[in-house]
Amino acid sequence: MAIQRWDPFGHRGRMGEATARAWPLHLLPLSALYGLRHGGRLVPTDAFFTDDAFVVRVVIPGFRAEDVDLTVVDGALVLKGEVKEKEEGEKSGMTARWGLFGSFHRSVALPKGLDAHKAEAAFQDGILTVTIPKAPEAKAQKIQIKA
Repeated sequence: MAIQRWDPFGHRGRMGEATARAWPLHLLPLSALYGLRHGGRLVPTDAFFTDDAFVVRVVIPGFRAEDVDLTVVDGALVLKGEVKEKEEGEKSGMTARWGLFGSFHRSVALPKGLDAHKAEAAFQDGILTVTIPKAPEAKAQKIQIKA
């Protein structure tokens, strides 16, 4: 019998996605906040504002642009990726694997005032950068004071 790690929040994965999304963030385990799901991997993520856009940067070494799927759903940027395990290890007599294969799933809540239809994504050196411009009405506007 294999030893299995106990996860006090493991039942969350067995609930439906809609129920899981309804949980307040402070009740979620840290692994859920960082995007780990059912054997997924931790993907370091930065999200920040510039003057004109909201930028999400995800570090995913070993992945290619074709391995990653980006969607905007219900006010969240959803990133999914998977690198399939290569079969060559079994033929070469490999006894251990620490390779870069597996999957990840990450959701980033998008603030209001963004124009998701104009989002752009770039992938370079294992870093995915998604830039979502601010809607014109959400940009700061200078107001001239008349004296």
